[in-house]
Amino acid sequence: MKIFGNKPNRKLVCIVINDTRGSSFIFVLILITVITLVFGIIVMGFLAQHKYILRNYHKIQARYNSEAGLYTIIDSLQKNINLRLNDVPLKLEWGDTCYVTIKSFGGFLQVNCFNRIKNQKVELHTIIGEKPNNNINYAFLNSDDRSHLTFTGDCIINGRVKVGKMGIQIRPFKGKKFTGSISGPVEIENLISIPAFHTQFFDEAISLFDRYLFIPPPGFLYFDNVQYSLASQISNSDNVIYYSDKDIEINNDNRFILDNIVTVISKTQVTLADSVHYQPGSIFIAKENIEIKDYVTGDLGLFYAENIDISMAANCSGQFLATNSIKIKDQAILKYPSVLYLKGIEMQGERSGSIELSGYSVVEGTIIYPSSTGFGIIDKGKIYIGDNVQINGVVYCANQIEFQGIIEGCLLTYQSYFYDSPTHYINWLRTGYIDNDKKRSSFCLPLFFSDTPQLGLIKRQEL
Repeated sequence: MKIFGNKPNRKLVCIVINDTRGSSFIFVLILITVITLVFGIIVMGFLAQHKYILRNYHKIQARYNSEAGLYTIIDSLQKNINLRLNDVPLKLEWGDTCYVTIKSFGGFLQVNCFNRIKNQKVELHTIIGEKPNNNINYAFLNSDDRSHLTFTGDCIINGRVKVGKMGIQIRPFKGKKFTGSISGPVEIENLISIPAFHTQFFDEAISLFDRYLFIPPPGFLYFDNVQYSLASQISNSDNVIYYSDKDIEINNDNRFILDNIVTVISKTQVTLADSVHYQPGSIFIAKENIEIKDYVTGDLGLFYAENIDISMAANCSGQFLATNSIKIKDQAILKYPSVLYLKGIEMQGERSGSIELSGYSVVEGTIIYPSSTGFGIIDKGKIYIGDNVQINGVVYCANQIEFQGIIEGCLLTYQSYFYDSPTHYINWLRTGYIDNDKKRSSFCLPLFFSDTPQLGLIKRQEL
């Protein structure tokens, strides 16, 4: 009796066994390949992480060296404010080297420090100014001592007040009692004078720009010849100089011109319009007028003309240097650390010029009308600050100011003034609000309000 049927086929069994061994071999190969790939991925991950950590370490070291160079140079400038360098190597205490550039930029100093570790580099671009000293840390200083300083109307002063030997008085105005307030000590000085402001940096800048208007700097391009076909080439180039003996207008049609740092020079007028944006360090020079309008933006520009007009909600920062007039209006905003500097025009024994702020405009920074450098000059220059104007910073006027707005900071002037028909009121303050405590804590001025200024860092940019 055959329980299992026919005898098994040995040949078939061998084939099955051989197939099983082949499958196991293939499985082992696949497993080894997978393990190798996983191990390789892990190793590559570790190597990539190590490379990233090393690169990050080199970046941090380069930044540390650049910062060390920066503060070393600031310390050197404290001892020698006229120090100027151009990509000069500076050896650090631990043996590394950074490269330093120091140059004037309007009323400030521009200090750049560069360091490279392996293939990682850090370049710090900074703007350096002057920390306010105690001589200008008044809410309100009026140095004309030929009459009382009279407070009337609803003016409010929060902070120290300094006046001449005649002192202060509070009086009603046209039958209305004084409803304002003076919160702070009032200092009376017999031989009072407005704190000195040395115009060295601004004089140097204006002298240089006047030379550019007479003889353009080498390497300039004629603005009239700039074609759109050059757009890509020009927009990739820093420090391009454009020159024209005609009006220059930069708007939506040619805005590529402002993609990088530029210098723009016109023998007549420069206009920025149509929401164009200029880069930090850009310079605009015109013999007659500069007009900035239509929501123009930008930071840390430098502008020089006979007349400067900023309006129509422009929102930017810069140093605005003029010889005859500066007008800020129509909700224009000038951000910190902006500077308005009026040189004034001296002719036939008289000096004239004006800074006028109106129309809900805002200025964050410093406004300066300095003393005349001539002997026996009759000064008719003035600053006007309208009732809807807000300023955070310092207003310095070596002649006459008419003030109605808000100053979160200091007002330093020779003489206060307002007119109400038919009378001119000299050394009277009727309206306005001044609060020195609301000035930003890190506020810095342009140089020089002191012969030995304490330097402060205003802006810092890492490239």
